[in-house]
Amino acid sequence: MPNYSGMVYSQGAPVSGIPWFLAPFRGGRVYYVDPEFGADGNDGSAETPLASLTNSSGTGAYDRCRDGQGDVVVIKGGPTSSDTTGHTVRLSSTLDWAKNNTHLIGACAPTMVSQRARITGPSSGGTFSPMVTISSSGCAFMNIALFDDYTVDPVCVNLTGQRNYFENVHFGGMGAATGGDDAAAASLKIDGGDENTFVGCYIGLDTIARSTTNAEIELVGAATRNIFKDCFIASFADNAGHLFVKIDGSGDIDRFVYFKNCFFYNAVESTATTMTQAMDVHNTCGGMVILDGCTAVGCTDIAAADNGNVFLTQAVATAGTSGLAVAATR
Repeated sequence: MPNYSGMVYSQGAPVSGIPWFLAPFRGGRVYYVDPEFGADGNDGSAETPLASLTNSSGTGAYDRCRDGQGDVVVIKGGPTSSDTTGHTVRLSSTLDWAKNNTHLIGACAPTMVSQRARITGPSSGGTFSPMVTISSSGCAFMNIALFDDYTVDPVCVNLTGQRNYFENVHFGGMGAATGGDDAAAASLKIDGGDENTFVGCYIGLDTIARSTTNAEIELVGAATRNIFKDCFIASFADNAGHLFVKIDGSGDIDRFVYFKNCFFYNAVESTATTMTQAMDVHNTCGGMVILDGCTAVGCTDIAAADNGNVFLTQAVATAGTSGLAVAATR
């Protein structure tokens, strides 16, 4: 692993704080975004940052990135722990991240929940969905929050690309009550996306009720070999049919989807409804769901259909005994 003793520069711009494996190669570019004090007429350097990721004039940070060249976009976090008005990147239409090997990093404290480097829709609430589509391949997304409070078929992130990497990303879908009422809603939808990796991500929200059979994570389109490690999947079910994971169609996955040391949490201690099952997995879903060292709380069963497509390591799922979180008693 490279070890640099001083400031690292690319094209005259400091890249400290960017993971070493994303430091641009010769000719790679780094664009800085400050939604509060930046301007899209600037050059995007650390000293004169841009204001947006994308805009109608094509002068936002993402607009300036080149496909496949290893360019990096850095979003500045907010100045306080609570204020999000001035420094949030606000979208006016779906952001389609379609440029391969193009990376997005939040410059803020690496908390796991609601990072202050944040992307969301207009302050009045959005009417487009998904909020973000990731159709590219080979991209890294790190230390950012994606918050979707839309009201129309709300999907926070629709992932169709391959071999992307997500670390410490909050996928916050269904951030409005009407979104929580929509059966098509999801915090993260993987539609045919293959071999993507999620590490230490927080997926869902435990503040807005989910009042129908939607899910925090949905996989469709023969999504193949997607891996989740050390992730926290959160929810507030107001309907027993709500799901942490939905794979309810024939051929929705291929080979496997793997969850390692993940925790599935439904806020039943705060009046949420106990879910019938953590995940709905179709009898001919096309692959297997592997739960390795995972725990779920706030649901009666892992997968009620018991069709043999869900595999648990270390323990057999038995309600109130193992595989599900057990209340400590004296």
